[in-house]
Amino acid sequence: MKNLSSKGSDLLGNQQPAEVKCWSGSNDPDFVRTYEMPMLIVANRWSRVPRPCFPWVRTVERIICQEPLEALGGPEIQVHSDYSGDHKGSEYRTIALLYSDVVASTRWIYHRASWRRKHLPDGRRMSFKGLNDRKKQVALVPFLEAAHEISGLLLVVAINRSVTHPCQGELVRTAMATRFMARFAWGAAQFERMVQIAHLVALLGGGLGLHGQDLYWFSDEDELFANERAASDLTQVLGLFTGNYFQHRPGILGLGTTALDEGDRYEEDCAAVADLSAGAIARVLTCLRRDLGRLPASMAYEHAISCGMKTDVITDWFADESSRLRKVLVVFEPANQKQHCVFKMTM
Repeated sequence: MKNLSSKGSDLLGNQQPAEVKCWSGSNDPDFVRTYEMPMLIVANRWSRVPRPCFPWVRTVERIICQEPLEALGGPEIQVHSDYSGDHKGSEYRTIALLYSDVVASTRWIYHRASWRRKHLPDGRRMSFKGLNDRKKQVALVPFLEAAHEISGLLLVVAINRSVTHPCQGELVRTAMATRFMARFAWGAAQFERMVQIAHLVALLGGGLGLHGQDLYWFSDEDELFANERAASDLTQVLGLFTGNYFQHRPGILGLGTTALDEGDRYEEDCAAVADLSAGAIARVLTCLRRDLGRLPASMAYEHAISCGMKTDVITDWFADESSRLRKVLVVFEPANQKQHCVFKMTM
């Protein structure tokens, strides 16, 4: 484990950064998956973070507080993240985080394994970009139906391309320079994206985590884990944010990539829930903005346009409020040339 220095700018507070464990392989002896009966207690017990790093954090907290979440009190929490919208045709960049209680998601674990044996026994991965594959198209609806049994929160944050720095990447980089020296040569956009995702993981863990609860964050094998230097920087940044937001003392706080998958494709399939959601939301918001000229923040709008079969199927699933998995879409939209607004959008 890395012991991170707590000296530095007030932008990140003066709290002791959390210790974060980063894995690079799949045989870590500390990683154990448990299978027990789920707990179906419904209670939103969000703990308000004491020192929000950015002005919009309180708005996101108020949005999540309104969700009827399950207790999420099991010994192991997993966060799977993915993002989309980087291609030129997209009006929005999206970040999706699946925050789940492993012990309480036994039905998801069972149905997912059954689904994979039936539809994708060869181990191929579900992804939004890969849905041109006929077998994956057939497997999509059963996969989403199985994901209804996840005990947790699926948070998708959609950021309009004109909102370039919601996490004030350069200011954060300057503040962090007093605490550690970045080892990876991050571009400005790369660093902003890394800070956005790490901050959201820390915010969910700080708001929903419990004393002694293990939290594992799994990311795709992308630029966040481009090499050992990038992974080291990400570990440091996550430690700084969790040190600022965690009022409880967690058990193990670890991060790694889906390469840690033990061969049953469990991590890959959890990450696919985030991947599919991020891709579909980026697509549908782009369609809506082009149809409307802007996204309405405070009014209902019925539209008849289709964004493609795969997008329509996933957004219909995302809008279904009858599942155990609560799904929340938060949108960052420009209010004027200098300011942006943050609001919940219901599909």
